[in-house]
Amino acid sequence: MEELSARHQTILKVIVSEYIASARPVGSDTVVEKYDVKVSPATVRNVMAALEMAGYIYHPHTSAGRVPSDRGYRFFVDRLMDTTELRPEEQRTISQQLQQVELALDEWVQLAASVLAHTTASATLVTMPLTRQARLRHLDLFAIREKLAMVVVVLQEGIIRKHIVDLGEPIAEEDLERIARRLHEAFRGLTAEEIATKTFEGPAAALEARIQQVVVTVMRALDEQGLKNIWYDGVTQLLNQPEFTNVERLREILELLERPETFAGALGGAYSREGINLLIGEENPAESLRSYTLILTRYTVPGEAGGVIGIIGPTRMRYDRAIPSLRYVADTLGSLWGELHD
Repeated sequence: MEELSARHQTILKVIVSEYIASARPVGSDTVVEKYDVKVSPATVRNVMAALEMAGYIYHPHTSAGRVPSDRGYRFFVDRLMDTTELRPEEQRTISQQLQQVELALDEWVQLAASVLAHTTASATLVTMPLTRQARLRHLDLFAIREKLAMVVVVLQEGIIRKHIVDLGEPIAEEDLERIARRLHEAFRGLTAEEIATKTFEGPAAALEARIQQVVVTVMRALDEQGLKNIWYDGVTQLLNQPEFTNVERLREILELLERPETFAGALGGAYSREGINLLIGEENPAESLRSYTLILTRYTVPGEAGGVIGIIGPTRMRYDRAIPSLRYVADTLGSLWGELHD
C-alpha cells in the first residue's frame, strides 16, 4: 500500500469508523460536524477525492457520501485501528461460560461458537480439532436393557460418542464391566486402524468383536470429517445487519452457510498458520465469499493439532471488537483442550 499523509489517514479513519457505526455513506459535512478534523468541508472533499482515486473509498450508486473499499478496510485494520483488549469482566464471563462443560470437546466447541457470537453480535463458525488420526482415550459399557448396552467412546481430543450395541443375550453387569476394562486396556491410545487389527478369544469374543467394530466405525467417521464438520452460531444476529435487508443478499448468505466446502480454502489456510487470519472481501479464496469478511484463528495447545474458530460477516464489521474477542475465545478454548492432555 502507498503511504498516506497524516491528514489522509485521519479522514480515512473517520470514514471507516463512521460507516461501520452507521451503515450509511459518509459525506464531507458529516466528517467535519461529527469529528474534530480541523479542516473545512472543501478540504475534506479534496482528500476524499484523492482517497477514492487511490481505491480506499468509493461512491455507492449516486450517493454523495463514500464508503470504504476492501483496500480501505485493510489499511484501517493494519494501520489505523485502535487496538483494544476485552475488559477483565468480559474475560471472566467468557471463561466461566466455557468452563460449564466438562470433558466433551464437541460440546466445548459448540459453546465457544455461541459465546463468541454473543460477544461480537456476529455469526461464528468453529471446527473440531484435526488430528492425523483419532486415538482412543477411554471405553465404557453400560447396560440399558436386558440385551442392549451403551458403548461410550472417549477420544484423546475430548470427543465423546455413544452407540447402542445388541448383546445377543442377557449379560450380567459385572461381566459387562469386565469386558469394558479388557477392551479399554487393549484399545487405549490406539487409532481406528490399530484397533481393527485386534483379535479376541474366549467366550466373549463375538461380543468383543461387535464392540470393536462400533469403536472402529465411530473413530473412522471422525477421522473423515476433518474441517467439513463446522458448527455455526449467531446467524440470527448476522441477519439483523442492514446488509441483509435485501432478500437476494439474505438468500446468498444462507446458501453459503449450507455449503461447508465453500469455507475449505479459508479454513485450511487458517489451520496452517498461527495468529489471526483476516480475509476482507476480495482477499477470500472462494469467489462466493468476496462480499464478506472472515476472521479466523486456530485454537490449539503447543505440540498438538488444533481446530479453527472464526467470525463471518459483512465487510462493514466492528474489527476492533471482533479480533480481540476471537483471540480470547480461541486462547481459552485451547487452554481447556490442553487440560485434556495433562
